[in-house]
Amino acid sequence: MRVIAVDFYPLQVYYTPEEAIRGAKGHPLQGLARDHTKRLAGAEIADAWWTDTDFVIRFSGERYLHISVSKEGTGVTWQLVDVSPPLDPSVMERIGSPPIVVRWPSSKESTLDRTALAAKRRGCQFQKVWVNETGLLVYCQGHHPWGFHPIRRMDTNQPILYVGDEH
Repeated sequence: MRVIAVDFYPLQVYYTPEEAIRGAKGHPLQGLARDHTKRLAGAEIADAWWTDTDFVIRFSGERYLHISVSKEGTGVTWQLVDVSPPLDPSVMERIGSPPIVVRWPSSKESTLDRTALAAKRRGCQFQKVWVNETGLLVYCQGHHPWGFHPIRRMDTNQPILYVGDEH
């Protein structure tokens, strides 16, 4: 299993839940998230594939949510498109690919199993897209939010996209 040493990029700190909610509601990309939520209404998750920096979710109706690490590496960007986004086939992974292990600065390790996260959402109804300063959340019926956040590889100082269940 591949092991990657990682760290977080600096995050916006909120001292109360109310501040965090106000910050997320006021995020400059929240309008885009609301628009994409409307455009995906009634869709189901059909498939997913990824690289270390990009993640594509295919929805019923042949819509694709392409999530990637921003150019500066400290945030995420996304597009809702009607044509499958091209990812480099030499590094692309799909459902069935093995998990990786990320090792945090505290030496704690966690498993990043993108296969399991995508497989359990296949056939689930999409609910909404939500953005905040830590990344993008995709809500699906019956599951915790699917979170997409940038983290930094310690060996190359390059960003990667952390994908996980938000609790």
